[in-house]
Amino acid sequence: VADWLTHALQAVELIARGAEPGIRDKQRLTPAHYAAAHGHLDVLQYLTTKGADIEAEDPKARMPLHYAAIGNSVEVLRFLIQRSTWLAAADAADDTALHLAAR
Repeated sequence: VADWLTHALQAVELIARGAEPGIRDKQRLTPAHYAAAHGHLDVLQYLTTKGADIEAEDPKARMPLHYAAIGNSVEVLRFLIQRSTWLAAADAADDTALHLAAR
């Protein structure tokens, strides 16, 4: 968790300096995927103010919504749902966020 916090703070700092909020890492994940996965609502809110795509898909067709469901982050799920994230979106394994949350 400490590593994630360090990376999250670095991402916020870089974006504040003009970096693209939708930049992807080697796994093709965006900062929004990581913020959702780790329940960092404040970081996700910041990213959206900077134009981050909250419906960006990773190579498995998972959006931040899927990651929030896997991470059991109710606050992040609520935030994404309020922003009309596509709830019925299925990943490459044909799982929706609801499927993943139920596991």
